[in-house]
Amino acid sequence: MSLKLIFDPESGRIDGVQAAGEESADKRIEVLATAMHAGLCAPDLADLPLAYAPPFGSAKDSVKMLVLHRRAHHGR
Repeated sequence: MSLKLIFDPESGRIDGVQAAGEESADKRIEVLATAMHAGLCAPDLADLPLAYAPPFGSAKDSVKMLVLHRRAHHGR
């Protein structure tokens, strides 16, 4: 799966998201759409308590990895 998060680098406001892939892309879009509706900023996504089931998925959720990657390479 590929995720693209579009947000304002100054305020962190999420402007949009794109997902492509066969497995669970719809679930990631649901999480991000809910975050947008709730007014969360991109950095807030790293702290979301997302559920996972080891037989079906990873504790390293795509949504969190997106933000953690940004932090590691660009700060904030």
